[in-house]
Amino acid sequence: AYGYFTPKYSQLYLNEYSALKALRLHGIDTILSLVKSVPVGNVDPKYSGSLSETASRPQVSYLRRKLAENLYFPPELHERKGIDHSDSRRQIRGKLRYMLAGNDLFAAKQAHVDYLNTFNSLPRYRKQNEKKYNAAAHALWNRLHRFDSKLSTRLADETRVGHRLTLRIIRKWAALKLVSAEEIRATGENRIKYRVTRIEPLLPDFLYTWDREEFENQPDEHENVVVRNQRPRRRNKHGISKNERTKYIQEMYK
Repeated sequence: AYGYFTPKYSQLYLNEYSALKALRLHGIDTILSLVKSVPVGNVDPKYSGSLSETASRPQVSYLRRKLAENLYFPPELHERKGIDHSDSRRQIRGKLRYMLAGNDLFAAKQAHVDYLNTFNSLPRYRKQNEKKYNAAAHALWNRLHRFDSKLSTRLADETRVGHRLTLRIIRKWAALKLVSAEEIRATGENRIKYRVTRIEPLLPDFLYTWDREEFENQPDEHENVVVRNQRPRRRNKHGISKNERTKYIQEMYK
């Protein structure tokens, strides 16, 4: 059954419930023995076990004063607007806390904590870029099914995210062990392509923008990205492929 009580007396109800629970669990004799040996707070000094001189003096309106101290008064509207919620924003929420608890994702946890702690202090232009990049990252992530692989070019086309930004995001994920990435280098092709496989179920928010030092010191090889050289297409003894031969024959008989 549910019962309603005024929030003003919520702390008093909680104290009463705790006291009754303690009586049922430990018994009155155990509680009285503790009161005699250890001073107890929120109790009239003549019953709390205190040996001070004021213990023998009767306290006028002690119960009324203690009840007034434990009353709860909700904040007014003008007070609520000034409440600081910055600490709650810096907490790792929900299922992310359990996913990032493992040692394998320690770097990802630290990167997510850095995002939560530093986002509010970033310059305005960088905040806007972080919002844009994280939105693009979640769009790419939602196109990846867990343990299924896709090419980065296909992901960029499906989400309409720029190719360079897609590569930057995938490199970040690979470094933090959220995905496995394989770079495919085809002969005679300069465009970089990744085959990406999603490993983890959730995507935390990260800092995808670079500061000046990170921009000037770009690594030649990216962490946790495997490079695979793609074999060139096989040609027959005449030096052309079957598709090229079919194309030439169709042009001849036009």
